[in-house]
Amino acid sequence: EADSFEMTLGQCRSLLRPFLQMPQARDFLAPVDPVALNIPDYPTVITHPMDLGTVEQRLDRKEYTDAGGFVRDMRLVWSNAITYNPVGTPVHAAAAALSAEFEKRLLATIEPAFATGDQPRAAPAPP
Repeated sequence: EADSFEMTLGQCRSLLRPFLQMPQARDFLAPVDPVALNIPDYPTVITHPMDLGTVEQRLDRKEYTDAGGFVRDMRLVWSNAITYNPVGTPVHAAAAALSAEFEKRLLATIEPAFATGDQPRAAPAPP
């Protein structure tokens, strides 16, 4: 689980930055407004809302004590959207694609060998 990997908060920021620029992430940049979007059941269905702007603010304010909190919040952005929006909707599709991209980039950050296609080195066998 990525929560247990060592990653600096600077690496977290570097991981977040491209998502803030992606056109398909526009629906995830700010908190969901259930009134403006006319989705009154949203707070009932999604009990822990999260968005990329809030993740960025938490990084800026140094509210994350470790990378695990950042990773959990990023995953929450995608899982909330996938949970609330039915399969086949643009928001569901964007969340699924961005989630996969995040996991790929996360793995490349915590295990650079994977990014180049190299196989991770196996631990030596015990004597």
